[in-house]
Amino acid sequence: MKKPNLLVLGASGGVAKTVLHYLTHYRNMFGKVVLLDPHDGVRADPYLNHKALNYMFVQKKIIVPEKERKKENQLFLITAY
Repeated sequence: MKKPNLLVLGASGGVAKTVLHYLTHYRNMFGKVVLLDPHDGVRADPYLNHKALNYMFVQKKIIVPEKERKKENQLFLITAY
């Protein structure tokens, strides 16, 4: 069975970093791990096991169109914005 890939939005945030600490124990369950954040904080974190996480970091800001921000079902995108 093919392993699912994992995309983490807002990877430099506190919740995401906590998840990444635990992810080192379950990394083998995923194919590619992509971390996306407009800030470089995750790569500078000396407490993360970067080698074990084997991730690709994308430093990019997500811009959600105004009309999409108003949809309640898109709330998760707004928090990553």
